[in-house]
Amino acid sequence: MTSPLPTRRCRVIDPDAAMDEIRAFLSGLEAEGERPWCEVWYPAPEHLSAADWSDWEARQGETYDAVELLDGEIVTLPSYAELTGGA
Repeated sequence: MTSPLPTRRCRVIDPDAAMDEIRAFLSGLEAEGERPWCEVWYPAPEHLSAADWSDWEARQGETYDAVELLDGEIVTLPSYAELTGGA
């Protein structure tokens, strides 16, 4: 059975190049025959203190985007509650 949610994660390295990194990641999935969708996690801003950085990382599990490559366009997915029918 196919998961109703993305099972892969793209960790962005350079936020200024995020769209290129995400597109490359999704294109790689597609080339492997996988559905081109994933969660996208971003690095903490460089100006954060060590404590704030830890907090940022901890919150990524609640604040990431989920995206899919559709017809060459990166599309943000609906909330997981919508994707799973509220389950």
